[in-house]
Amino acid sequence: MRLSELLEGIPDLSFFGDGKDREITAVTDDSRKAEGEGTLFAAHRGHTAHGAAFVPDAYRRGVRVFLSETKINPPTGCLLILCKSMIKTSAEIAFRLCGDPQKNLRFVGITGTKGKTTTAFFLTHLLRYAGESVASVGTLGVDFGDETLPTENTTPSFFSLAPLFADFVRRGIRTVVMEVSSQALADGRVFGIPFFLGIFTSFSPDHIGRDEHRDLAEYVAAKRSLFTSYGIRTAIANADAPYAAYIISDVPEKRFCSTEHPSDFYGRILATDRDGTRFSLFGVTGKISMPGRYHVNDALLALAAAGTLTGRRAESFLPALAGVTVPGRFERVWHGGRLFFIDFAHNAESVRKFSATVRELYPGRQIALFGSVGGRGETRRALLAEAAEASADFSVITSDDPGREDPLGICAEIYAHFADKTKAKIVVDREQAIRYAYHISSPGDVILLLGKGHETVQKTTTGALPFFEKNIIAALDNPSRVC
Repeated sequence: MRLSELLEGIPDLSFFGDGKDREITAVTDDSRKAEGEGTLFAAHRGHTAHGAAFVPDAYRRGVRVFLSETKINPPTGCLLILCKSMIKTSAEIAFRLCGDPQKNLRFVGITGTKGKTTTAFFLTHLLRYAGESVASVGTLGVDFGDETLPTENTTPSFFSLAPLFADFVRRGIRTVVMEVSSQALADGRVFGIPFFLGIFTSFSPDHIGRDEHRDLAEYVAAKRSLFTSYGIRTAIANADAPYAAYIISDVPEKRFCSTEHPSDFYGRILATDRDGTRFSLFGVTGKISMPGRYHVNDALLALAAAGTLTGRRAESFLPALAGVTVPGRFERVWHGGRLFFIDFAHNAESVRKFSATVRELYPGRQIALFGSVGGRGETRRALLAEAAEASADFSVITSDDPGREDPLGICAEIYAHFADKTKAKIVVDREQAIRYAYHISSPGDVILLLGKGHETVQKTTTGALPFFEKNIIAALDNPSRVC
């Protein structure tokens, strides 16, 4: 599309230099993704650096058109476009370039501290059961139904979403189920998406730190913004979660789910065993293959949403949930007489709940293996230590995704918060940590591998390295490295 056509009608723009007649084929805020003169580079302010610092790299890659909120000095022969709002302007450009596909899709946004992935997975499955053409975007990647593609973040930015949505439209997809993280909301990554239905899953203090939310109030506000700034007219919330009523208070039509007290969708738990949880909804009995009250809460949200979106009774979807499992959530692997659990639990509340659920069903000695991501979530490290010490019999502290941060430093910070230092040991290398946990365990013991879940890579100072815990478990009796 010609740049002049692409920018037509967008207010508050100023131009410095020549090139309004250039043909634009892509827009990005990542200079590494620049593809020659057809790319418009948006110099966004990031958490650790301003996009202006990457203008020279974008120029070397052929970019000649730059968008910025502040005056920058691109090389000679380039066009600088100044705007009042980088998020609003670049989102409009990104979607317009792809033919505004978001206008032809129905969006469900799911937010909450925990439960987003499970709820999204359940809901996507239920909608397909009802014959809906649906795709999902979230922690598990982009699920088209017949194929899955990875995503860099739980919620990608509109730069990536715009062409993805255009692909959805071409494939005949009608509904998009999206996990929407608090950081994505704070950063404006989903700006311009007209969400039809919003779902709130749970809340606990998390994602507070120097590169995330400054405090609890900012975290709550980020979650709430999904229900105040994106046109949502109907919201479904877990009534058992703190702040639920407040977070969705501005939405005209509200529906609540609960496993603890009567609500619009009350799921009465009947029994929990090693095969899952039986519960009833409006007098109809159903079952999920995942033990734990919190998994039933996620199922209720998905059932309520499926009913709302299709016009069918929520309980009519109960048969479709039987046998459904979510990758990296409460996965069980037997090896050498030990039972390994693989789960994405990575904050204090999820560790407590997960450990308690496992202990209720498997009373053997429990060893928890976990770490904490680098560069963010610093406040969760002390809480993780406290939760693990109170819940497990022994802990192995190891790496999660250290990124640019020193992995030993992260482990040491967690270990420092153990009151009884004999209840934990640091093994920085995560594969060796799994081997260590196996070595010190006995048949009948339970080993919790927490924090990685479905993930197949580990993000380190040297980049993303292949890492899949199921492969490591399978090769525990083989001393060679397998990940």
